[in-house]
Amino acid sequence: MESRSQNQYLENRVEVVNQSENSGSGFTDLRRKCLDSYFEPKSFERWGNGRIYEWLGVRQFNKLYYRTFGKGCVDFRINLFSHTMLKGQEKHTRRLEKIHLIAGGAYIPLVALLYSLDTSPGGFVLGSLGVITNIAINIYPIMLQRYNRVRIQNILDKRDMKKSKNGKN
Repeated sequence: MESRSQNQYLENRVEVVNQSENSGSGFTDLRRKCLDSYFEPKSFERWGNGRIYEWLGVRQFNKLYYRTFGKGCVDFRINLFSHTMLKGQEKHTRRLEKIHLIAGGAYIPLVALLYSLDTSPGGFVLGSLGVITNIAINIYPIMLQRYNRVRIQNILDKRDMKKSKNGKN
């Protein structure tokens, strides 16, 4: 029963995302193309279905994250999603990644300030803690979103190939 309510939640979220998209001016289109290019999984990311992120510990980070904050999270078993839900989830990973990119970018000057204000060993420790915190709060979540997007894209590609194969027979 819980799975059904999660699926309904995701379907509703996908509808809201699709309704919120609109076409804009030439600048908006250019901005969208640039962002699409950034968010599109690169070949090294797609290799081995995101194996590079697994080597960097993203799966362990994900397990720790869900153990810590899981009660408020939806259980995403992406291989069970419909095409529409996968597309919606892919857009959701982009939004989350944007948030962490902005937050991480804002956090870097703060860490630099900590380094520059206090050159004592205590300042170095404080600055280092800032770097570690930024990695935990922003860098790993960015990698997690990219990892999930690679997995989603691979599933969509496999389904498209299967459809085209079945269509030819």
